[in-house]
Amino acid sequence: MSSFLKGNKGLHFSKQLQLMTKNMMFHFYGDQELILKYKSIAGNLKKVFHQKEKSIFYVLLKDGFAFQNCLRSSFLE
Repeated sequence: MSSFLKGNKGLHFSKQLQLMTKNMMFHFYGDQELILKYKSIAGNLKKVFHQKEKSIFYVLLKDGFAFQNCLRSSFLE
């Protein structure tokens, strides 16, 4: 964990938070459901904010709430 923090020392807080979440999903939990939800959210975020596809916004919200529930249940176990 300390090497991860050293590598991200100069980044903005929001970028550090993104990388920490990604690191936890792929390396710490390794739960396939969480990884798939994370990938779906990342792809939909790009579509909504970069490609301006407004129709994907509700899918993004639905996936975000599902991801949050999965994360919460993982932390509570």
